[in-house]
Amino acid sequence: MLQYLSIGFVLYGIGDFFNRFLLAKGKGKQLRNASFLVGFTLLIGNVIFIYLYGGGGAAFARILSGLMYALVILYYYRKEIKGL
Repeated sequence: MLQYLSIGFVLYGIGDFFNRFLLAKGKGKQLRNASFLVGFTLLIGNVIFIYLYGGGGAAFARILSGLMYALVILYYYRKEIKGL
């Protein structure tokens, strides 16, 4: 199960790399919105997947939220880069 959890944490790490760039550019509003979206995804994912699959569902919810985090942060990053 730890191997699967590591996938989620790697996705969070990739997102954090670009998150720091956006933070330095003063994009706190977008980062706040991304945090709300990721938190909502993790909450719903945990409720559904832990109920259905137990611990494996928690790992899948973490992967799903990590993927959501990376995609949202990369979206805002690309939007910022194209705006320059």
